[in-house]
Amino acid sequence: MLRGPTLPIAVSDSSFHGRVSRVTAFLRKWSRWIAITAAVVAAYPVITTLALTSGLVERLISGDDVRVELENPAWTIWPGSLHVKRIGVYVNGDTQVTLSVADARVDVELMELLQRRFHVNRLSANDIRFRLRTRVPESQKTAPYVAAFPPMPELPGDTGIVREPDEKEKEKNDDDKPKKKKWTVRIDGIDARASELWFLQYRYVGQGRVRGGFMKSPERLYVDDSVQELSPGRLSFGEKHVISKNFRGRVRGHIPEIDPSDRGVLGIFEVVDADIQLDGDLVSLEHLGDYVEGLRVTGGAGPLRIRLGMQRGKLSRKTEVAFETDDIRVFGDGYAIKSDWELAAFVGGAPDAAGDQDELPRLRSRAELSTLSWARGKSSPFTLQLHGHEQSAALSSTQIDRQTAVGDYRLRFPNITSSDVDDLDNLLGDERRVESKRGSLRGSLTLTESERGSLQGPARLRFDGVSVRFGGIALAGTGHLAGYLDVDLDARAAALGKLSGELRPVSLHAGDVRVNDWWMRLESPLVSAVGWPPERVTTDLSIVAKNAEPILQALAKKDEVPDVVADLVSLDNLNVDAKFRKHPGVIDIVLDEVQSDVLDLTGRVYVGEKQSRVALVVGGKHVSLGISKNGGDTELEAQAGAEWLRNKLRSFPPLSDGARSRTR
Repeated sequence: MLRGPTLPIAVSDSSFHGRVSRVTAFLRKWSRWIAITAAVVAAYPVITTLALTSGLVERLISGDDVRVELENPAWTIWPGSLHVKRIGVYVNGDTQVTLSVADARVDVELMELLQRRFHVNRLSANDIRFRLRTRVPESQKTAPYVAAFPPMPELPGDTGIVREPDEKEKEKNDDDKPKKKKWTVRIDGIDARASELWFLQYRYVGQGRVRGGFMKSPERLYVDDSVQELSPGRLSFGEKHVISKNFRGRVRGHIPEIDPSDRGVLGIFEVVDADIQLDGDLVSLEHLGDYVEGLRVTGGAGPLRIRLGMQRGKLSRKTEVAFETDDIRVFGDGYAIKSDWELAAFVGGAPDAAGDQDELPRLRSRAELSTLSWARGKSSPFTLQLHGHEQSAALSSTQIDRQTAVGDYRLRFPNITSSDVDDLDNLLGDERRVESKRGSLRGSLTLTESERGSLQGPARLRFDGVSVRFGGIALAGTGHLAGYLDVDLDARAAALGKLSGELRPVSLHAGDVRVNDWWMRLESPLVSAVGWPPERVTTDLSIVAKNAEPILQALAKKDEVPDVVADLVSLDNLNVDAKFRKHPGVIDIVLDEVQSDVLDLTGRVYVGEKQSRVALVVGGKHVSLGISKNGGDTELEAQAGAEWLRNKLRSFPPLSDGARSRTR
């Protein structure tokens, strides 16, 4: 039988036995250390588990600013990899954080614990509860919105919400105290289900998923590329006040490593990257009242949509906020507002319109009908209705930082009405000098922001069937006013420029005199007022009227001009140039020139709390009469002229604004 070639296989006994000898020698030499290592590896789960369950690890990772809490059962098999029923991480400082994780798998960098760094490489869990708040100045600690911050009794050290003193003051206070090195907490690789996310006042409770990480050291903070996916859940303001029962969306954010202590909220925004998509069916906006002292808000149910893009604090074109409600009500000290409301925020043009990519972020508010009511005490309120109005404002930049300001205000009220003139006098208080009886108002107002920050624009007002009483005169009639309004809210001041108006037809009742079909036209370059109700009023007026009879009769009734003047002078076809000044306790009228068909008149009427004075010269073609009244003394001077009037006016107080009359 033929066989093919074969390959010889030779086994060297000496070679095989040599290898065995070398391995045996190695084991003999290192057997002691191998045994020790094996024992350590075998004992590690037992020793570390005992350390976890005994609280040793918790005591090791503790300080004035960081505390870690482990809840049993807690165990480990591989170094650094822990399985814990619940782990709590509590970080104190100007920014305060608590993190509670249930059924957790945590990979910890053990060697970094020696450097007082609690560094988690990976964290997975079935239930995460995250809370964050910032300390506030002492002056704000009792503010209602601060009461909505998450409670954090588990924090190490000072658990208060009041911001610590600045560094120099802190160093001074801590001179005699032992210095403790603070901990750094860094948690990476979070991927877990979340049941609670509570940021400042706003708390989400539902089923969400959280991925990402963060780091908080005594002086530094960063947030890794983190994503929160929120399935429909409950959004509340604080613990109990529900805003939405169906709040949902996705939030992605990143904050590079920064020192947050000197930035404030807006300072942190300037480095934030974010992509936010949130939706909710709001049930109430009651929480807005907690941001303004003395304000109460009810209602406000409606759909909310938020789309926000931000790169290093700069808002992108995709940013859009939209909200609508059929009924929201606001109550303050002496006023109330009831309205529907549509709110929109966007960058550049309107969300449904093309525009310049560099346009600024703008906020726009609209309403079909708003009702505003004012009242004092238990008196009936005075009410205005605003139909189809719109307001807007813009940020100074798409960059959100500490220099970002709000401006470019625009307010448009095209149709303002009221049938409540009978209650208008209630706003003037118990010692009002004007009484309103009946009538209706209709007007319009458009205001835009001026370069100096006030609001300016045209104002128009028409009144029909108005009946009022002031200064001894009862007036009923119809008329209109128009001018250019300038309002400075900070100074509580307003001015009305280029004022023009007309009363026609008017019925007047002053003393025993009744006048029907009376009329008047007036113009003024400027009327200014300070305070509300106005404490100071200043204006120069030009008046054309049917006659002066009602006015003179009213002054005579109040014993401010002699009866003989009112009885003898009617001053038909009256033309008046006058100055009017009002300040607390004083009404001052300067008649620079009064002309009529029969007589001319010039002088001054000063009515004050301590003294009242009158100095007038009434003149015709051939005769003139000087009338001077100082308190209860009245003086008549035949053929009085300009020199006599100047002498009498020297004893009058100067005009409150330093102006001079033509007669002096």
